[in-house]
Amino acid sequence: MSALSLGEIAGAFADRKDPDRKRTPRRNSYDVDDQRAQVFQPVKHGWDWIAAVLQAFDELLHDQRVTRYKEHDRLQDGDRRILLSFLKLMDFKTGQLDPSYQELADRAGCHRSTAIEACKRFAKWLGLRWVRRTIVAETVGQAGPQREQISNAFYFDLSSAPRRVWATFKAALRRKIIKRRGKAPEGMQSPPKPADDPTLMSALISLSGALDNRDSASRKTRHYPGVEI
Repeated sequence: MSALSLGEIAGAFADRKDPDRKRTPRRNSYDVDDQRAQVFQPVKHGWDWIAAVLQAFDELLHDQRVTRYKEHDRLQDGDRRILLSFLKLMDFKTGQLDPSYQELADRAGCHRSTAIEACKRFAKWLGLRWVRRTIVAETVGQAGPQREQISNAFYFDLSSAPRRVWATFKAALRRKIIKRRGKAPEGMQSPPKPADDPTLMSALISLSGALDNRDSASRKTRHYPGVEI
């Protein structure tokens, strides 16, 4: 058996082991060190954040069941297990979340294609986003591929999720942090009441007085018909 055929067998085995690692980069992929691939941000509230995401998911799944939502992008019962497995892979300190689809499938106990389809639904309903990435291939400078595809860089942009999901997430996160710390986190306090506009208040007071005078006259005329004639 030639050395070339041994290399081909080894390469094929590597692809089966990690199907997300391809010798040919996909379109719209960026180098792992490219600024456009730097999408990770620290997750400040860690497990409270995860719990809020799961609550938003649970309420949305319940709503879809109650309303009998039947479109192809509806959430599935097994999606929660995949979502939790996915979120557990996140590094709170850096926000790094870059498992291969095969790793996610292995952790969730499902097929790789099932994990991929679940991520597509998370993109629709939970604001999941990702960036395709590449690295320099071992054969760089030689005949053969110069770059290789690696796993995506994932992140959540929950503010881009449907309005109700975003509102549920924010409310859940706020409650959980208040329960844990006794106060709302910075940036999540109730907005301060705006100061009254003096000109507007003066106009409203004048209008209120005029309406009171009119009502008073109306009551006198109605109850004592002859008084004001």
